[in-house]
Amino acid sequence: MYKFRKILQIIAYYILPITLLILAFGKTEREVFTKLGNTSLILLSLIVFIKPLAVIFKKKFLWNIVSLRRELGVANFWTFFFHFTGLYYVNSLTPRAIFNPDYFIFWGAMAGIGMIILSVSANNFSTRLLKKNWKRLHYITYPVFLFALYHGSKAQDEIVNFYVGASVFIILKIIEFTIKHKKSKQKIT
Repeated sequence: MYKFRKILQIIAYYILPITLLILAFGKTEREVFTKLGNTSLILLSLIVFIKPLAVIFKKKFLWNIVSLRRELGVANFWTFFFHFTGLYYVNSLTPRAIFNPDYFIFWGAMAGIGMIILSVSANNFSTRLLKKNWKRLHYITYPVFLFALYHGSKAQDEIVNFYVGASVFIILKIIEFTIKHKKSKQKIT
């Protein structure tokens, strides 16, 4: 697992951003940047769904993926970053359009602000500095996921995707919490 993690770190921290930068300079088609947004949403979904699934199903391979969330988060940040900057450039967006709550872009921008906070604090220095507050800070992953899901659903004009995705997420988190709560009760007695 150690070698795999190192390979994933090299990909997430170096190869992916360089590749996306080259791609961004070579392409100015909206579809490329839209696909990066879809990829970002898929990675973010994996990050938020994997822990509840690991707790519920107790499978080692799921726990192995849980241990890779930081690397997946970095990869997610890069796909988001190039999605946003590419579409900002291609569509000649303005801050006024981005921060208007009437447009679906606003919800992507809110998710993006959260993504920036998460990526800036996704390092060993931040975990040492913030201690247990680091974990509290990273709970913003959940609203970031919901904002990104809403943004993507509205962009595709498929709002039902938001309701289904959000419902599945909430149900899985409730089941995860229930299982953890039962385990902690059993340890006490």
